[in-house]
Formats: sequence, C-alpha cells, structure tokens
Amino acid sequence: MSTRGVRMAVGDLSALPGLHDLPQLLEMDVAECAAVAKTLKFYGRFEWGADTRLQYLRATPSFNGKPWYDYVRYHAPDPGRVLTAHGCQRLAWHFETSDAIWPAIEVVDIGRLRRLENIVPDWRDLVDRHGLDVMPSKKQISAAEYHQERFFVNVFYPWTSRPAVGDL
Repeated sequence: MSTRGVRMAVGDLSALPGLHDLPQLLEMDVAECAAVAKTLKFYGRFEWGADTRLQYLRATPSFNGKPWYDYVRYHAPDPGRVLTAHGCQRLAWHFETSDAIWPAIEVVDIGRLRRLENIVPDWRDLVDRHGLDVMPSKKQISAAEYHQERFFVNVFYPWTSRPAVGDL
C-alpha cells in the first residue's frame, strides 16, 4: 500500500463540502496537517477467494479533467444488507441526523479496506423523481436529493476474471 500526496491543514480540509466534522473524526487539531492524495494504491481482497489484486482508490475533483470518486468495500461489523431479487445490494447515503445537509463520513483504517466497489444509480428511482432524460451528473445536488438518492452494488461487474469469480 502506498500514497503520495501533499500535506494540508485539517482546518483547510474541513472547509471542503461535507468534511466539516473531519477534525473530530481524525481527533486532530485544525492546525495539524494530514497527507492528502488523489490516488491510493492497495491490494484488494476478494471475499470469493480470488488472489489479491492491486487496485487504485481515487478521490479527486479532477482526474484527467473530470471528477473521480471511488467507492470501497471495507470490513464492518454489521453492514445491514438489503438484497434485491437479483442479488444486488440497494444502498442509500447515511446521515447523522434527519436534517443533515451532507452524508456522514467515516474514518476507515486502511487495514479494513477490502476492495473497490462498483456502484450504480437506482435508475428507476432517479427517473421516477426527475424524469426520463435525467443523467446523474446533470441533476441538482441538494441536501434533499442526497437524502432521496438510492444506489445498487453492481454484482455484474467482476473485479477479477470470470474463472476466479465463478458463475456470474
């Protein structure tokens, strides 16, 4: 696992949208610095027993001129899974309170990372709320929208080869 980035004051980072609780989560003073990287290399671990694979976790407003924010699966004691008829997990943002503007953030130790996760919008939900022509990148982002958004884990996107995954 490796990272290369720049040092930034935690107070400056907490001024970014959705990161206002960062000093408390990191248990750091606003004047202290943290390393910030656009990309983190780590070895993905697959629950179906495939060999580990080098994966690149990205979180940046500009990667080759476009925003790129990955989703990750990590070890959690009680994930609260809800399955659909085709085995896809339906997800929603978690908020600390019902009137919170931004979804909650969590500090996850790198040792708890499992692998990248392919997440797709719940298109039916999106179309029901915004119409047939809506694209996720074009809709207005608001606190109300974050509270209503739903996603699916895309089980049809294999991170390893088909022989390693089995009957996908």
